[in-house]
This record gives sequence, structure tokens and C-alpha cells, in this order.
Amino acid sequence: MRERSLWLLPQALTGVAAAGLVLLLPAASALAIFAWWAVVIGLFEAGESLASGSRRVLVSVLSLALGLFVLAGPVHDPSLLLLAVALYGVLAGAGRLHAARSRRLR
Repeated sequence: MRERSLWLLPQALTGVAAAGLVLLLPAASALAIFAWWAVVIGLFEAGESLASGSRRVLVSVLSLALGLFVLAGPVHDPSLLLLAVALYGVLAGAGRLHAARSRRLR
């Protein structure tokens, strides 16, 4: 359990820092901040899942994929971006719930 808590602090600080930057910087940079947040969170989740033997590798891959998708270039269709973020939210949330449930059953 201690290993897990060591990975939660950097994830939480990353989220707080990203939220602060979105509030302080111009709105045009919010999408890039969100993309970098997704990449960094994906790396933290990958490290956590590898260190603890968790099954959350899929969630880290989804975070990395979303961040790189947004950073890859301008999305000309806002509905495509909205669909990608919504799909990420549903799949990542389901993956986190599954990992938490399987950990609780152990």
C-alpha cells in the first residue's frame, strides 16, 4: 500500500499545477496544458502499475495516447476532440474502477 501512496502525490501535484496554469495562462494554451497533463499522468500511472504489478497499464496507455493525439497537431473538428476526451474519460474511469475492484477482492 505504501508504494501506491508514493505515486499518488506526484499525480495530485501534477493535477493541481495543471489546473493552476489553466487558470493563470491565456485560454489558447489550455488545450496544450491538458495534453501535457495527460502525458505526465500516463507516465506516472505506467510507473505505478509497473512498480505495484497493477493492471492499470491500459489506463496509462490511454492517457499517453490522448495527450499525444492532442499534441500531434491542430484538431480541425472540435467534435472529434470532444469525442476523444469523452472516450478517454469513460475508458480510463472504467479501467480505474476495475483495478480498484480487483484490488479490493484480493
